Amino acid sequence: MQPQTTFKTLITATLALFIISCNSAKKDKDANDKPADTAAVTTPTLPVDTPYTTPKMEGANQQKCFGNEGLKYETVITLNYTSATEVAGTVTSQEMGSSKKDIAKFTGKADGGKLNITFEGKKPIVGDASEWTSKPWTIDNKSGKEKLLIVFNAKNFETNKWADTDYEFDVVNCK
Repeated sequence: MQPQTTFKTLITATLALFIISCNSAKKDKDANDKPADTAAVTTPTLPVDTPYTTPKMEGANQQKCFGNEGLKYETVITLNYTSATEVAGTVTSQEMGSSKKDIAKFTGKADGGKLNITFEGKKPIVGDASEWTSKPWTIDNKSGKEKLLIVFNAKNFETNKWADTDYEFDVVNCK
């Protein structure tokens, strides 16, 4: 719930600044002056439960980066939108405590919040018991924070069984 509270605070502060700036822009009026012809200023309000949504990518050269620190590997995914429906990027995987990086390039198609990705060659390691699937990646922003969800075939160490598992990648600064 922290992101919603932060978002509400941000909206409230923005509206307060808007009202203050409108009031400070008005000229002082003398009692004998005719009031200027002004339209009533209305401040738009958002419903309290309105979820944050990221604007859709429209056009080329937009970049987003997502990261996940797993149990053994840190993975950073860089998405470059080459058009409204085309993406290209890299997955950089690095074992914790090591300086060796495994980098794989990919291309893909964006369709709404889904990304259909194809790797160019070998897929990087993201964990000892995790395997890439061909399922689409999903960009989710329901919780007020954008996340990249990727389905992996992963081993559950408690049950010792393999199953499709969503890994969450949070927004990180692109390097």
